[in-house]
Amino acid sequence: MRYLKRGWATVLVACLMATKVIAADGEDADIPMDLIAGHLVVVRGAIGSVRRVTFLIDTGTNRSLVDRDTAARLRLEAIGEATLEGSFARAQVPRVMGRSVRLGALEIDALPLLAADLSVLSASGTRIDAVLGLDVLRRGRLTIDYARRRVRFGSTEASACSAELATVSPALIVVVEVGGRRARLMVDTGAPRTLLYSDPDGPRLPIARVLGMRNARGFGGDALVHDVEIGPLRLGTTEWDRVAGLLATAAETPPDGTDGVLAPASLSLRSVDFDFEHRRLGWRR
Repeated sequence: MRYLKRGWATVLVACLMATKVIAADGEDADIPMDLIAGHLVVVRGAIGSVRRVTFLIDTGTNRSLVDRDTAARLRLEAIGEATLEGSFARAQVPRVMGRSVRLGALEIDALPLLAADLSVLSASGTRIDAVLGLDVLRRGRLTIDYARRRVRFGSTEASACSAELATVSPALIVVVEVGGRRARLMVDTGAPRTLLYSDPDGPRLPIARVLGMRNARGFGGDALVHDVEIGPLRLGTTEWDRVAGLLATAAETPPDGTDGVLAPASLSLRSVDFDFEHRRLGWRR
């Protein structure tokens, strides 16, 4: 995903139908994953009778999405509209119903989806049919094993290091230290780099080094961002001396006073574990 996504963006119209998540008997809890462009966690599943639907696992998306062309191809039933806020724009999009969504041991009887143009996610060459967001992911436990290229839904071994999840809804937030200063960052598995927000008069947090400026592409438009080095960055008891990151101006005030986005892919982790029940984020280096 070579674009900047404001992961705290939320859907302003709530879904009217709840999802039901069950474990399918006899299925392996682990799902093979592809790591696209070094950060996009992609798995394959099914919607209805159509198999090999490509899903992006994205903790930075509040509501699950389906590409509008995929929705038309699968003939998903329209159930209304919603306002979707992307990186740099907002738009009215259809709501559709995905029935019998399945990824390995994870089966969802009925999942409301927002039908949007996901072509920006396919810039790496891998077509993304749907995005599985926090509306589904936070119902259980999720482990992304970057080293083994596997995703697991459900129970797993405790991670070597962990920190408290400050919030899990509408955004997944942890407290970190950046250059010795406390910050609240939204955890976004779909982000390519850790992002810090800048105010018009300058960065909110210390920046180790500014490397340059470029355009970043997002839903609905582009924006100028700075390539930077962030550090030292401390999460729980783990510290990174330098982290490749981005610096961008926040167009509006994010909810919960967040200062940016924490991208697990930028931390060179072997695995990351989201324990939503106990509000813990775990990781192995």
